[in-house]
Amino acid sequence: MKGKVCVFGSFNLDVVAVMNRFPMPGESLTAHNSMMGPGGKGANQATAALRAGARVHYIGKVGNDDFGTFARRHLEKTGFDAITLFTCKEKPTGNA
Repeated sequence: MKGKVCVFGSFNLDVVAVMNRFPMPGESLTAHNSMMGPGGKGANQATAALRAGARVHYIGKVGNDDFGTFARRHLEKTGFDAITLFTCKEKPTGNA
């Protein structure tokens, strides 16, 4: 892919719990491992465009919290040509 892409979309911090099986309805299970990583449809689309060879400008919004700090650090390392990241003082960074 060649060209320029501008993505205006979400950034989420994904929290993944690793289980041996799916719980039954109403059942609670203990995870044997967990991990956190970058996600969100907008950030994922921007990363896919970058990996396909496009020059990417990512525009998003995060909260003024630890997840927002993670987002800024991650996005700065990704290799986008430009990043416009707004910070919301009233709402936290999205997570899933």
